[in-house]
Amino acid sequence: MKKVFLTILAAFAVTNVFAGGIMTNTNQSAQWVRHLARGTSLDPDAVYFNPAGTAFMEDGFHFSLGNQFVFQNRRSEITYAPFAMNGGNETKRFDGKTFAPLLPNLDLVWKYKRFAIMASVGVGGGGGKAKYNDGLGAFESQFAVLPLAISQLGILTNQYSLDCKVHGYQVTYAVNVGASVRLTKWLSFAAQARINYITNEYKGNIGNIMINPTLPALGLDGTMKSAYGIFSHVASLPDGAIDQTLKAAAGQYAGLVADKQLNAEQTGWGISPVLALYFNHKGWSASVKYEFRTAITLKNKTKVDDTGLYPDGAKTPYDQPALLAVALSKRFVDKVTLTAQYHCYFDKDAHYENALGTDIPKQNLVNRNTMEYIVGVEWNINKRWLVSCGLQYTDYNVKDAFHSELGYQLDCLTFGLGGAFNISEKVRFNLSASHGFYLPHTVNAVKTLNATTELPYTSRYSRRSTIVSIGFDFKFAKRNR
Repeated sequence: MKKVFLTILAAFAVTNVFAGGIMTNTNQSAQWVRHLARGTSLDPDAVYFNPAGTAFMEDGFHFSLGNQFVFQNRRSEITYAPFAMNGGNETKRFDGKTFAPLLPNLDLVWKYKRFAIMASVGVGGGGGKAKYNDGLGAFESQFAVLPLAISQLGILTNQYSLDCKVHGYQVTYAVNVGASVRLTKWLSFAAQARINYITNEYKGNIGNIMINPTLPALGLDGTMKSAYGIFSHVASLPDGAIDQTLKAAAGQYAGLVADKQLNAEQTGWGISPVLALYFNHKGWSASVKYEFRTAITLKNKTKVDDTGLYPDGAKTPYDQPALLAVALSKRFVDKVTLTAQYHCYFDKDAHYENALGTDIPKQNLVNRNTMEYIVGVEWNINKRWLVSCGLQYTDYNVKDAFHSELGYQLDCLTFGLGGAFNISEKVRFNLSASHGFYLPHTVNAVKTLNATTELPYTSRYSRRSTIVSIGFDFKFAKRNR
């Protein structure tokens, strides 16, 4: 019990909260938010989505600046019989809210004849702070059995309460630099280096754990009292004043229910190469991009850790998986473009932290690599206005043991819609929004209390997210001859 409890507090994590794979964000521009299928883009966001396509852009300087406002709620509904001793209901709901008011992106391209050089800055993973102001079911369940355990020692107890707040923040800052070359009139090649810098922060506090024991010999009358105060008192009684088994148990429980705090930070970095091809001929265009796995190890910088599981200087694997992205577009009557796209995230080949409360690396709990299927349509209404929309389905395939309240992956259908207005020949304004419809997932398990007692434990995970984005594209270019 103690080991699992400490692990829950210390291992709090916010996995990827936006579009993409388990560790990867693909929402890298305002154009993506409305269109989703950007694999053949020839706008400045091609630096991320279609780097080889930059060699087909107009000669000159192009750049794009945008920001996304992300709203997300994670909800877990846990059914566990001992929860009834804190409020009377066996099912409890725990919400983790995330709001990211600043998720910027910057793309830069300079194109001259057959060549282009490029750079971009964005958030490659994470980017939001999750707040669980009412704690977590995985945590509370460890204390929900305190009344049962104490009653087995001869001290009748049937209620408990506690205070718990857990906040976590993860962000991967990504910088791409690279170059592209037009090999023929219809084919180009690009190479990039992506530099990833990760910083994670975990803060939590647990305290004010209360129980209502009844044992007149110790002055316990069934009213709610501090669990730590009771156990400390019993453990300090002189030998012979109370049953030694009870005294030993009280000493153990006193350490378990004492107030605890966590304030830890992790940092690390890694570089991965990116290779890409782009084809463009007679209204058809296609791209292939491969991002190599980024090997990353995080190092702890711990200020306070009453759990003992975030030792200062300890290291944790935190790879960014390889990604294969393929896109195909067809342009009709020079106004409407239809794009289909496919992503494969090679999660099984990356190295991740262990699953919650286990010694099993998370990649071992991935049944199949994550797949994404995307379709988008764009309509150039006239020289001023453009509208687009897209649909994306993200298919995770992981074992039930992969999921926890701190890191679950739900299949998602994302819909995007928006448009752009050409303020002038040099400036375009983008406005877009998208919403993710996540498919709920239920995990049925049991918790073992002792050699003879097991209780059902059911977790129902759900999630919702909305992104609103604005951005500007700037072009100082002349048409290619």
